[in-house]
Amino acid sequence: MKDNEWKKRIADAVDKNPPSEETLNFNPGIKSDYDLIQEDDIFNFIDLDKFQEGKPLTILLTHKDKTTDQIVCKHSYNQTQIEWFVAGSALNLIRSQQSK
Repeated sequence: MKDNEWKKRIADAVDKNPPSEETLNFNPGIKSDYDLIQEDDIFNFIDLDKFQEGKPLTILLTHKDKTTDQIVCKHSYNQTQIEWFVAGSALNLIRSQQSK
């Protein structure tokens, strides 16, 4: 697959697929940041410990050649979804609340 082809597929998937509670959906705040993403990148969320509704997340992209780029991404999670994400699932959150 050509480099631009899979980047377009990622962008299309972000635009067309609605968020679900099982995945962390994000999109770069700057469209040109899509060009920084390479096929074999490893994504490291720099500030996931500060995950908040309405606040972007910073992602460190580590490329196959070990160089890195950093992008800032928007997400659509609300506070309840963030609590589910942190707990691992909605059921985990409910279980932890019931045990208190």
